[in-house]
Amino acid sequence: FRNCSQKRRSLKNCMYLSERLEKIVDAIGREGPLELLLDVGCDHGYASIAAVESGHAVRALCCDINEGPLRSASLNIAEAGLSSRIDTRLSDGLRNVDEEILRDSEEKGPCLLLIAGMGGQLIKDILIGAGSRLSHIDRMILSPQSEPELVRSFLIYEAGYDITSETWVRDAGKYYVIISAERMKKQAPGLACHGGDYPDRDIHERGDD
Repeated sequence: FRNCSQKRRSLKNCMYLSERLEKIVDAIGREGPLELLLDVGCDHGYASIAAVESGHAVRALCCDINEGPLRSASLNIAEAGLSSRIDTRLSDGLRNVDEEILRDSEEKGPCLLLIAGMGGQLIKDILIGAGSRLSHIDRMILSPQSEPELVRSFLIYEAGYDITSETWVRDAGKYYVIISAERMKKQAPGLACHGGDYPDRDIHERGDD
């Protein structure tokens, strides 16, 4: 949260978001208020901190497969004064997330899964690896850096989610897609893998979470 004058947007703890992360947090806000935000591949934890601090989520669980980013997220969470509301977990996707946590949260309110900064195939693999945990997740916000069609197809035809909206954002000269999805009320295709007015250029492979 340092070098405040060099960044875009301030929250009360002097944390700032890139254009892409700001759009992701805005998307989370449109889904809220949430009981639990699951931030997989959380990196520095900025999205979870902003969502909880803005009142979009009561609690958040930041997960990352690497210890370094998770330590950074823990420090940022503590600096924001949110250690009682945001927990961290060393986890490959959702594999180390106790299903009981999701079940308890589900009884209190909606649970949303956020995955950003990864390729479409990896996001699909994480969703498959989540297994029965997905049954407790009402909503998702996914921002694949490549192969978004794999994510759309899996959500609709295999996981039983409906794509409710897609947003494209240009950040630092690169385009990113943000996909919002909700569990289908009926097992029928919603928005299929459609072609829309998307930017005629490649999606950047790596972003800054």
